[in-house]
Amino acid sequence: MFDGQYRINGQLLLLQSGDIRQQAFFRFTGTDTAIVTYPDGTIIEVHRAGHPSSFTQTSSTSKSASKFSLGGQSTPSQPANEVSGRSQASVGARLQPAPANLPDRLLLRRVDEPNEKGFSVLVPETWEIKGGVFNVHPDQTNGPANSITPKYDFAVMNTPSGEVMVHWIPTWNYADLSMAPSNGILQTGAYYQGMPVRSLCSPEAFLRDLLARERPTATDVSVLDRDPLAEIDRAYEERFASVNQSLVQMNLAPVRFESLALLIEYTENNTRFREVLKTTLVDNRSGAFMWSNEQTLLFRAPAESFEEWKPIIDRIRSSFEFNPQWIAKVQLHAGVRGANALETQRHINNVFRQIAANQSRNQAEIRHENWLTISGQDEYNNPFTGKVERDTSAYRFRWQNDTGEIIYSNEASFDPNRFEAYNSKEWKPSTVWNRKQ
Repeated sequence: MFDGQYRINGQLLLLQSGDIRQQAFFRFTGTDTAIVTYPDGTIIEVHRAGHPSSFTQTSSTSKSASKFSLGGQSTPSQPANEVSGRSQASVGARLQPAPANLPDRLLLRRVDEPNEKGFSVLVPETWEIKGGVFNVHPDQTNGPANSITPKYDFAVMNTPSGEVMVHWIPTWNYADLSMAPSNGILQTGAYYQGMPVRSLCSPEAFLRDLLARERPTATDVSVLDRDPLAEIDRAYEERFASVNQSLVQMNLAPVRFESLALLIEYTENNTRFREVLKTTLVDNRSGAFMWSNEQTLLFRAPAESFEEWKPIIDRIRSSFEFNPQWIAKVQLHAGVRGANALETQRHINNVFRQIAANQSRNQAEIRHENWLTISGQDEYNNPFTGKVERDTSAYRFRWQNDTGEIIYSNEASFDPNRFEAYNSKEWKPSTVWNRKQ
């Protein structure tokens, strides 16, 4: 039996017994039972007092089970066992009110990037966007290397200061002249063919430098976890396979890729934040001494509510879609190379969306229902496309329209078609997928 105090904050369970404190991921599975997942991967089933067993250990996984996942939810990995079918009723038994820090109703509208309508994302109503697509004139950088394709610096924020935010960082081409005959003539900060002169560094060093620039007042910074994002490296390698084959045939080094995501915490303006920073560094120094950062993204929330906001953040960042007409214009004006660069970005974005799906390809080897319960997710029917979509189960009701916009709600009587604020479009309920059909 547990002897001490506890507090539930959304999906986090805070335990204290004497001087010992412990934090765990918490999820109800019924009126009298819950699943608790500890940071070391141990999973236990908790019963309401009075039941025969108060704490029954159900499984134990490796420490990687609680490792944060950039592709899906910030959750434990799937426990191994057979798939069990489920019905609407079985899912309904575990639906809970939204966590305390989330509103009871949340509308996500699809919003275009404002400058060139180059892409769109789902944005919660009342949230703000900042930045967008921009172009670099070669006269500004003493060369054309960063002027071939448009760039974007874009953020979605709940407040002007971005307590909860998702920030897409622009891609830059850099020149590493450490191996060049002219090494020492151009110093860091100068430009070479339009590229800032900067030696290639590790992804972690790059992300730490980025954090220092984006959060200059952050203190007490600690790294909680690292994820090398091997899936992303493989996706880039597949995309560049023919290019690398040609480079090798010319006795040149192939393009190399190294990705990393950091999960960190820090204090800013008396608030403790948790943030994920991720990037892929592309080493193409055999061609014009060039390297670049690709797919660089930051997202954060206050540490105490990060797990609650994470499903919404995931939905925002996975909703990123390029505008095909915009890409066609880029191809027309920038040529094939520019179009290929954007196509590669689009391909990698798609890979990120597929990571969570790839994790469930071995569903014959997992207890799928339990994994969805623990991870705070469920699978829903899109009433317009007929596709099954994985999304947060933090809300009892989910509505969609034909543009992919979403309303989450806990109100049984709420129908967006009856409200003037929403009924300019038709909304249909997006129900939990019945796996037995």
